[in-house]
Amino acid sequence: MRFTKSLSLLTAGALAAMAAMSPASADVKVEVENATYQLRGLTTKAIDQDLHRSGRKEQDNIIAGEISDQVSWTFNLAEISGSCRVATSTVLLKLNVVMPVWVDEKQAPQDVRDTWRIYYGNLKAHQDGHASIAIDAANRIG
Repeated sequence: MRFTKSLSLLTAGALAAMAAMSPASADVKVEVENATYQLRGLTTKAIDQDLHRSGRKEQDNIIAGEISDQVSWTFNLAEISGSCRVATSTVLLKLNVVMPVWVDEKQAPQDVRDTWRIYYGNLKAHQDGHASIAIDAANRIG
């Protein structure tokens, strides 16, 4: 018998507590899908203006980079020692990553390229932190 369930990580904490009661350890798989959107401009001001035009908005905030997640799990049940038990289980974490790509980088002055690299590095580090939290939660479920 096989059961599959899917949810966002908002309720993953409750599942981690349930999984802690199970002696079986799940196989945890992570799938990452990357997407980009283009930014244009030859100055930091022009890039920022394009970000405000192109970036996703949430209330009054611009979302420059984003990671969304979905967790699903599958349990395969079997009769073990006369009882129905979880024989195998799999936790699947799907991460969808959206980051900007600056298409005018090669034409821009060096100081603007340097500023972009710092900005992008900080944005990527921030998004990687979100990914780490999601991966840790998936491992706790497993």
